Amino acid sequence: MRTLLLIVSAILLTGFSIETPETIKAAEKQAKRWKKEVNRRFDMKELHKFLEATIAANPTLNEIDLSKAKIGKKWIHSDMSFTSGDWVFSYNSKAEDFEFIYTYGDEKFIGLRCKRKSKKEFEYIEPYLDEWIVLSCQNNEMPIKTALTTAASAA
Repeated sequence: MRTLLLIVSAILLTGFSIETPETIKAAEKQAKRWKKEVNRRFDMKELHKFLEATIAANPTLNEIDLSKAKIGKKWIHSDMSFTSGDWVFSYNSKAEDFEFIYTYGDEKFIGLRCKRKSKKEFEYIEPYLDEWIVLSCQNNEMPIKTALTTAASAA
């Protein structure tokens, strides 16, 4: 009985989840709503120009050469984010703040916190450093990554 309890506890602690057609459809619907909200609140061309200007004004942060990070020609939607080259745009629709994230090295990243002032106007606030940790990897899927909760300021 004790062994069974340990096995069940281990399964629950690993974040065991099952993807069903319903959960996949719900995630796709949520991503569509998120994209629509982002496009309503942000001019993506102006956001792209803002990223370029922010990197040009801050080519090196905390000894990280951001000028080496590729910026694509436009934003490409992917689930609950947009990507442009090596950069990821992350936005919580309940806030005015957003982030640009660049992963460098093996599992490290720098985030650039920014603020939305209007649909076409943005402000760079501050950088921060963090590392990715792998939460799970099941059935030959891509690992799920999340940031550590102890971020060091890059300022």
